[in-house]
Amino acid sequence: MAGKPGRPRKPFDELSDSSKRRRQTPGAEERNRIGVDARISAKKQLVRFVKHTLGCEVCAVEGRYTTNSLHFHHVDPADKLFEISKGISTAGWEALIDEMAKCVVLCREHHTDIHARLRANARDNFKRAA
Repeated sequence: MAGKPGRPRKPFDELSDSSKRRRQTPGAEERNRIGVDARISAKKQLVRFVKHTLGCEVCAVEGRYTTNSLHFHHVDPADKLFEISKGISTAGWEALIDEMAKCVVLCREHHTDIHARLRANARDNFKRAA
């Protein structure tokens, strides 16, 4: 189809109106990005819900309920496949839920405490072995 008389031919003149409309809708890449963003957002909501539902396990034993700065702590580091925060964007739903099941929820204070004790024990064991 040639351009109208008296007007220079422009690119896409030969495309039908429906083809032009198709070019304006989001492409597959953008739709995929939107879908990925929605899944990541839903996983973040799940992680937030689990943290705030459970609260810090140590604080609960002490009779307090803390929801500030909650962290997932892997009970057995050998079983750890990935960090929960990284799994939100990289792991599937089942893998993320399985990984959360291997953890306890702790507030920042108690999580730091536990890791400090673990490092001290490792240091003591190293000194004994030397």
